[in-house]
Amino acid sequence: MLSSTLKTQGRPRRHGKHRRSEVPAAKAIHRAGIAVIIANPRQTHQFAQSQSLTKTDAKDAQMLAFFAQMMTQKEGWQTMLYQPPTEAEEVLEALVNRRNQLVDMRTAEKNQSASGSRNASRKRQTTDCPV
Repeated sequence: MLSSTLKTQGRPRRHGKHRRSEVPAAKAIHRAGIAVIIANPRQTHQFAQSQSLTKTDAKDAQMLAFFAQMMTQKEGWQTMLYQPPTEAEEVLEALVNRRNQLVDMRTAEKNQSASGSRNASRKRQTTDCPV
């Protein structure tokens, strides 16, 4: 019922940043044709506490379903729907990630090189000094 309601809505804009751990699951669920909202864990925890539910998997599932129903009653809830990145966005993200890796590697090499030259100069100072 909720998923059919969500499916009939237009394509909303992508909203916010997400942790890496839930993105693969969200993508798979989205590909299956089910609308996905990646909720803030703090919000869902506070919502569960307000409902004073005991902590079990079944109760968590019920609470999350109720939370989703409550969210759909808010104005602008469509903007909270997860939209997977486009292919171009994924390519761009991969390029940015690779660039960051290369910058980190270059920095590590520079630090190692600087550390090596300091150690070499210290060795020269100790061997060049007459005893």
